Amino acid sequence: MDLTALATSLRTPDHEGEMLFLLPVREHFPRKSVDFILGELRLMLLEHTLQSIDAHLWREVPELEKARELHALFVRGRRTETVRSILKAAFWPPPATCAPLTYATVTGGSAVHAPLDFDLKHAGWFFPGKAAKEKRLVCRSFDHQPIYRFRFDSERLRSVHPSLARYVRQVVDHCPNHLFFLDGLRCSSFPGHATAVLRHEERHEMCALTADSFNVTEFKARHENCQYHFLTRDPFTVGVEVPVWLEAREIEDFAEVFGGHGPLTGHIDLVREKGGAIEVWDYKPHARRERHAATQVFLYTFMLSVRTGIPLRHFRCGYFDERDCYTFSPLGINLFSGGQVH
Repeated sequence: MDLTALATSLRTPDHEGEMLFLLPVREHFPRKSVDFILGELRLMLLEHTLQSIDAHLWREVPELEKARELHALFVRGRRTETVRSILKAAFWPPPATCAPLTYATVTGGSAVHAPLDFDLKHAGWFFPGKAAKEKRLVCRSFDHQPIYRFRFDSERLRSVHPSLARYVRQVVDHCPNHLFFLDGLRCSSFPGHATAVLRHEERHEMCALTADSFNVTEFKARHENCQYHFLTRDPFTVGVEVPVWLEAREIEDFAEVFGGHGPLTGHIDLVREKGGAIEVWDYKPHARRERHAATQVFLYTFMLSVRTGIPLRHFRCGYFDERDCYTFSPLGINLFSGGQVH
C-alpha cells in the first residue's frame, strides 16, 4: 500500500471530500503543534476531526516505517489554502540540512547549498478534499496584505532550469504564508542601498512589451494587466508575482548584512529565462525616476538564488517601463544597511 491508497481507504462516507492531513509520530506526539492547529481551526470556524489510526492499516506504507503512531486530521470546507497555512505555521521551521551560507558566498556567484525543503513532508502528508484540475495558466492568490496573484505557465516550466521549475511548482501550495506577516524586512521598503552598476537602454524588448500591454484591460490594476500580458505573450516569462523569502537562520551574517532579524520577504513582478540566464524584473511605471528599484530587485534575486539553489552567476536583474530599461549583474554587489557596507 502507498500513502495515496491509505488516504483513500481512510475517507469513509463520513469524511468523503474533506481535507486530510496524515500526521505520523516518531519520537512523541507533537501536542503543542496539534493544539495550535485545532485552536486555529476553531477560530476560523472550520469543522474538523482528529483521530488515531489503527497500526495495521499503515504498517506496510514505506514512508511510515519509523512512525510510532499515526493520526488523521479531517477538515470540512473548501478553504484549502487557509488550512495549509495553519499546518505550515504549526510545524515551521522545517529542519535545516546544512550550515548557513554567508552573504559573500552567495554574491560571489559560487555554488550554493541545495535549497531548504519547505513543504509539509517533514511533518505529514496533505490530501486536499478535491483534486485541483490541471491548467496551463495557474493562478494562486496569496493574502500577504495586500493580495498578490501569483501566476505561471505550467507548459513553459518544462523548458526552464529544473530547480527554478521545481520552486515555482512547489511554492504554489507550500508558500509559508505566516512569514509574510512577521515583523521582518520587506524588499519594497528595505532601509538600505545596493551598489549596482546600471545599464540604461531605451529600446529594450521589455519596453516594447510593456507598451503593447496598455491594450490589455483584463484586470482593474495596470500592474496586473502588464504582468498578464508578459505571461501570455512573452515566450520567456516563467511566472509573475513570485513570492520569495529569506530567514535569518539561512545566512550566517544576516543581521549584520540586512540590518534586522528577518525574515526578508517580497514578490517578484516577473521572472524570465532567456539564453540560459534567469532574469528577475520589476515593473516601475516611472523607471527613470527610481532610486530604490535596483536594491529591491537585487534582494529579490538574492533570495531566489537561495530558494532555488541556483548560483547567482546565472541571474540577471532589471527594472523597466514602456520607455526605459535598466539592467545590472547581481554579482559582487555591496549592500549598505545600518550605516555599514557589506
